[in-house]
Amino acid sequence: MCGPSVDLEEAFTKCAREKRVLVKPYVANPGQVGRSSMKMEESIAAVDSMTANMTRWCKTHYGECFGAWVHLKIIRVFVESVLRYGLPVNVTTAVFKVNAGKEKALEKSLTKQFKHLGGTDDDAEEGADEYLPYVVQSLVIE
Repeated sequence: MCGPSVDLEEAFTKCAREKRVLVKPYVANPGQVGRSSMKMEESIAAVDSMTANMTRWCKTHYGECFGAWVHLKIIRVFVESVLRYGLPVNVTTAVFKVNAGKEKALEKSLTKQFKHLGGTDDDAEEGADEYLPYVVQSLVIE
């Protein structure tokens, strides 16, 4: 059973004015619905086109960007090696793909292999990061 109809528009408008909010009445226009749906379809088509263009651009430039990123990592390893061990430069660079959970074993093996380069934990300053006798640059790719 339906109750009496109550018009709350005036009360709502009055409360909104007290809060300094302007209420504009909405008048449905059947012709506007067609234009709105047409604009929506045009917008969807434009977004799809832009997405396709951006995807194509990213696929084209990904290799170049990745190569530049790896190049920067290699330059950083070289610079840190020179800063740590000085000149003349006698550097060998290697890339290791480490399986999950094997990082500690690799670190232990490399530390044992290159312990003659110096830098044990006893030489490190208190509170400093762990010092390794080799330069490490992590390339995390997922």
